[in-house]
Amino acid sequence: MANEYRLFQTVNPNDYDVQTLSTDTGLIGLAPVDTMVGDLVYIFTGGPLPFILRPNAEVRGKFQVVGGYYIHGIMNGEVVGSQKWKEEEVILQ
Repeated sequence: MANEYRLFQTVNPNDYDVQTLSTDTGLIGLAPVDTMVGDLVYIFTGGPLPFILRPNAEVRGKFQVVGGYYIHGIMNGEVVGSQKWKEEEVILQ
């Protein structure tokens, strides 16, 4: 038996100050408009969604929070415990 999904509302990303994105691993999603190539995706323990972090050019391991975002395929913890998962401490500025 197939699942049926119906579109209830279309979303124009420009209405929400977001842009579409794709990662180097082929995932797609919506991110803040100021997201740039080279920004990184982080999932904080217990957090409700992934975040975009920008590495500090002067201090290794220090990051600026660009914002939270939606990315298809990792919103429900699918990446936790997979080969893509790596735990590390980061310093946010």
